[in-house]
Amino acid sequence: MPCTSTTFRERRRLPHARVGALGLARHRSRARGFAAVAAVFVLVVLAGMGVALVTISSAQQRGSAFDALGSQAYQAARAGIEVGMYQAVRNDACANTTFALTGALAAFSVQLQCSVTSHVEVVAPATRLFHITATACNRTSCPG
Repeated sequence: MPCTSTTFRERRRLPHARVGALGLARHRSRARGFAAVAAVFVLVVLAGMGVALVTISSAQQRGSAFDALGSQAYQAARAGIEVGMYQAVRNDACANTTFALTGALAAFSVQLQCSVTSHVEVVAPATRLFHITATACNRTSCPG
């Protein structure tokens, strides 16, 4: 007899288990819908982070390139000052001129402006002062 009652219980629980399985299936379909929404949200967040990282990276690259160009322009202007000083010492005069550089600074041209003033102090001879300005740029014409 005890076996019969056990079998009866299993038969009795079987229909309830099916109803429970249907309820569980409905719950799982709702969970799948939530999982899809969560997955889309995560993808949107990750895409936004990717766009932000690419933007920051490209800004860093541009900044680095401008930094290198600024350093080269500084060196080109220094070379222009050296040319102006050479002319002032060697010829005792300097001229306003524009010239192109060679080598690593070949992309730059230098506009050299020079002016001379004489000052007589307490005793002669007069002191000559050279005011040399060099502007280096990597365009066809340097700004004024």
